[in-house]
Order: sequence, then C-alpha cells, then structure tokens
Amino acid sequence: MKMTLTITEMQAALAALDDYFGIQGNLLPEKYRNAPAETMTINFDWDADALQVAFNTICDRERHSHLFRSLCLLVDCLLTSPALKEVLSSDELFSQMRQREYLRLYQLARSTRDDEVLTLRNNSRSIRLNNYSNWFVHELLDPFLKEKLAGLEDLESALRELDTPKPARKGRRPDDPRVAILLWGSYEMITDAIAFSSPMPNNLCNFLITLLQLAQVLPTSPVIDAFWIRAQLRYVRSRPVKPRFPIKD
Repeated sequence: MKMTLTITEMQAALAALDDYFGIQGNLLPEKYRNAPAETMTINFDWDADALQVAFNTICDRERHSHLFRSLCLLVDCLLTSPALKEVLSSDELFSQMRQREYLRLYQLARSTRDDEVLTLRNNSRSIRLNNYSNWFVHELLDPFLKEKLAGLEDLESALRELDTPKPARKGRRPDDPRVAILLWGSYEMITDAIAFSSPMPNNLCNFLITLLQLAQVLPTSPVIDAFWIRAQLRYVRSRPVKPRFPIKD
C-alpha cells in the first residue's frame, strides 16, 4: 500500500506519535525526520491492507482518516526504526517464556508425591485432583515435558538458573516493554477519537491485537485474545505513571 500525505497531515500524525507514545527525534526512522516540504509518498513494506480491514471493524476509515494515518505511521516506525526494534522477535520472546514455564512444571513433577492431592486453579474456578498413583505426573506431565525439554542440553543448569534471583541490570527485560507502551498509547489515541459503547469492547481489543501483530510486537502463536488485552490495559491503567518511549532501564 502507498500513502501520500501533505506536510500538514504528516506533522499531525507525527505529533500524535509523540503525544501518545513518546516517539520523536532519533526514535523516528530517518525518512520521517527528513520529510519533504510539500507532500510525501510512503511505500509500506508490510500488510497495510490488513490494518485497513481491521480498522474498519472499529470505525469508518474515511471519517477517521487522521487516526488511520497515525496508526500506519506507528506500525511503520516500529518496523523500520532501529531504535524501536527489539533484538529478539516476539516469537523468540514467547518461546523463552514458555521454556521457563516448562521448567517450572518439571520442578512440580519432581516434587509431587504419589497420591498427593493437587489443586488446579485459574481466575474463575479450581478443581481438586486426588491424583491416585501420581497419574497426573506419570501420564500427563512426564510425556509432555519429555517432548518439550528434549532439546535442552543441560537441564540441571537451566533449573539452577531458574531458581537463582537475578540482580537488576541494564539490558533486555524478560517481557517486551514495548507491549505496555503500545497497547496503552493506541488505546488512548483511539478512544480519544472514537466513542465506544463500553470501555474495552471486543472489536477494539481484537484490533489492538492485529495492530501489534503487524508491527511484530505480538506473536501470531500462541493465540492472544481480548481477555488478555483487557487484563494488560487494566494493569497499565492502575499504574500512576504510564509507560512511554524511550524505554528506561
């Protein structure tokens, strides 16, 4: 997709990126820092048509063209600005997170005694398992973990690292800090322009998923749903200081 913007439209879109995300100056790709004086035509190398389709599920693109332009520039900045890109892809990040959870399951399996009662709990309910002959570990966890941890060269070292508290340090966090910035900034920018019937409707949450997946900040697998997006937004809303770029250690 190509998009041609006047200098006024470009200035308004870049101002929105600064206002809602803190993206300005050296965080912008060079092509936006050196925009021509009259008009600028941008060739998007990512699927801007998919963003347009998703955008039409939350509003009329023609009526909110200024908002669509800002969101297109946001995705393009995240994909083309070296200062905004992460060293690891979102798929690699989630793979690391899953591996840590597999190791925690392994620790649970090794510490569970035969006939030890287990309780499984989520946010809405819990179930009690009598776990006769430790079937939960032998029949369910052991075969699963044998497959998932097969490629791990040094299991004991990985377990020791999992149990060792890490000192605060500069560098990459275990969770991508861009997610909170982009979810909250996008949510605020969209809801400032569009009135929804409820604070965090499904269509808006699903649009935010598509937006961040196109920007390669969220993975396409495992599946992320509206419930997860709402939980993240509520957490950020509860924080006294909202996250913004540049990311601080």
